[in-house]
Amino acid sequence: AVVAVASVTDYDPNNCVPAMTPEKFAEYGDNKCALFAVRAITGLTSGSTFKIPTAIACALNGLAGKSYTCSGYVAYGKHKVGCWIYNSFGGAHGTLSLSEAIQRSCNPYFNRMANALGSEEMVRGFQLVGLGQRTGIELPAEDPGILPGSKEWRTEYRPGATMTPALGALLSIGQGDASASPLQMAALVAAVANGGRYYHPRIVRRVVHPDQGVLVGDVPRLKVDLLREGIEPADLERIRKGMWMAVNKPGGTAGRSRLDGIEVAGKTGTAQTVDLGKKSHNAWTMAFAPYDSPKYAVAVVVQGGKSGGKVAGVLVHLILRGLFAADEGMRLTLRPLAEFPGNLDPIEEVPLPTYALAALQIG
Repeated sequence: AVVAVASVTDYDPNNCVPAMTPEKFAEYGDNKCALFAVRAITGLTSGSTFKIPTAIACALNGLAGKSYTCSGYVAYGKHKVGCWIYNSFGGAHGTLSLSEAIQRSCNPYFNRMANALGSEEMVRGFQLVGLGQRTGIELPAEDPGILPGSKEWRTEYRPGATMTPALGALLSIGQGDASASPLQMAALVAAVANGGRYYHPRIVRRVVHPDQGVLVGDVPRLKVDLLREGIEPADLERIRKGMWMAVNKPGGTAGRSRLDGIEVAGKTGTAQTVDLGKKSHNAWTMAFAPYDSPKYAVAVVVQGGKSGGKVAGVLVHLILRGLFAADEGMRLTLRPLAEFPGNLDPIEEVPLPTYALAALQIG
């Protein structure tokens, strides 16, 4: 069940009452930050958040217990897919388990794991958890995102293309053509949190007619149970544990999502992308909490954010802190939101000008 969906930059809906003037509509339409875009249901380059569906796909095929070595990069012909530690410091992670690879967000680990699995099974695993397809949320114009290797990718985006090992490696780390919406990633992380059940996210909880009674019941709609699909509970726990380590252990990339007194598990991503013809980044963090009895899943992406942990991770912390404060009966300080036109400046850390989030209640 969706708790909150927000998209910023924003426009003032009061300008639509009784009708938006042509001048105001033109002003909004000329804004390069795309004020009318609902980013929470728009596909955006996903970066290392795709390491979680990669882990799921590989776990479904018995690879979750494998260790792989990070020597800094994996070479595909003359092209190197580098790890962030290699690109930043010339370093390498060495041999890692799945949980450690999630904690440290190691690119070569997931490149090698995906290549061992093959693109066909990668695509099947990604589709099981809703990627490359609409969630069915009761909102118009939901973007299905792009799943390289899928039928839609081969027909709509890359006619005649085939998945090479290099493209499979890029898919495993959410680069290349890959994209997903914050809502898709929140629904995915909710499934990891709750033990493998992927539910269609919904904003309509219940509909009651004064004469006819309940027209829509408060019944979650299950899409897939990963345990029934063959994932082992112990392997799913390796993924959950890796997300916990990313927040709570030294060397983790999501430490800024941590809360006092509540255990958070998360995964960051810093996706290389292009906005308006210029190289840019999308900063991601997705998380769930509490770890042992999950109640909330959150996904945040910041266009122009240069670090998943430093930008989006802080926002996840603030969102979760607010949700749990409200659960404890604390009254959150609210104020009217002013219109925010946004800008295209790179963002090293919060505060941020452009973000989108999707939060789901689990259970």
